[in-house]
Amino acid sequence: MFELKYPLEINDIKRIRAHALLILAEFCIYANQHGLPIVITCMIDDKPEVPGDQDATGRRTKTHLEGRAIDVSANGWDDLHQERVAFHLNSRYGRLYGTAPVGSNATKVVVCHDAGSGTHFHLQCRNGIVTEYD
Repeated sequence: MFELKYPLEINDIKRIRAHALLILAEFCIYANQHGLPIVITCMIDDKPEVPGDQDATGRRTKTHLEGRAIDVSANGWDDLHQERVAFHLNSRYGRLYGTAPVGSNATKVVVCHDAGSGTHFHLQCRNGIVTEYD
C-alpha cells in the first residue's frame, strides 16, 4: 500500500494521531486508484530543529513532533493529481480537521509544497479535535 523512506520505521505509525491516519488512508485510496506511488518521508520527528517543519511564515510548528502530520513524496505525481487529491481531501476534511496558516481562514489537511527537501504532500490535522460517537 505504501513505502517508508529510510530510516523511518513502521512502529512510528503507532504515534500518529487517528485523524492524521484517516487523512493518510483516504490519500492512499486515491493514490492506489490512480496507480500513483506512496512514499512516506516523515512521520514522527523527534529532532528539536527540523528546517522543513515550518509554516509559510517561517514559524516553527510541532505537527510532526505531536503526531499530527505525515509527509509523502510528490515524486511520480503530476500537477493534476497533486491538485485533485488536495482538493478532494481539503473539501472533505478541511473544516473538520484542518489547520489554517496565520492570517488565513482556509483550513487544510493537505498542502503540497517544497519546504527545502523536495516537493511533498504535508498531510496534517489540527490539535484538540474532539470526536463524539453515540
